[in-house]
Amino acid sequence: MKQSPFRGPAGVALIVAAALFMIFLDGTILVTSFPQMARTFGVSVVAMNSAVTAYLLAVAAFMPLSGWISDRFGAKRVFAVAVALFTLASVGCALAPTFSSFLVARVLQGMAGALIMPIGRAISVDKVQKQAIMQATALIT
Repeated sequence: MKQSPFRGPAGVALIVAAALFMIFLDGTILVTSFPQMARTFGVSVVAMNSAVTAYLLAVAAFMPLSGWISDRFGAKRVFAVAVALFTLASVGCALAPTFSSFLVARVLQGMAGALIMPIGRAISVDKVQKQAIMQATALIT
């Protein structure tokens, strides 16, 4: 039986890299859409900045808890749940009928992103032998 390409250190690093790319893309692409989103929600373009602020505040609030949550429930489980929550929150953002519901979805994205970033990196470093840590870090970056 052929082994999955996502097994082993390189596969773990690729999965973590994909999750981090998803988070960074989400933050960048949102700003480029502010004018269209502001029209859709019937708010000013300046008001759309609160979507970025809500996301960043959620990340800042939940990132310090990521280590404790990871230790308590297991890094792999928390990472998988965080990726699923981020994905569901992204769908919530896309389907948000009001600006308020969009902000709630952004906060959920921030909470999930706060767990994905440090736990994903910890998982990838944990799965790699010491001499390959630099390569795994480079792959993730």
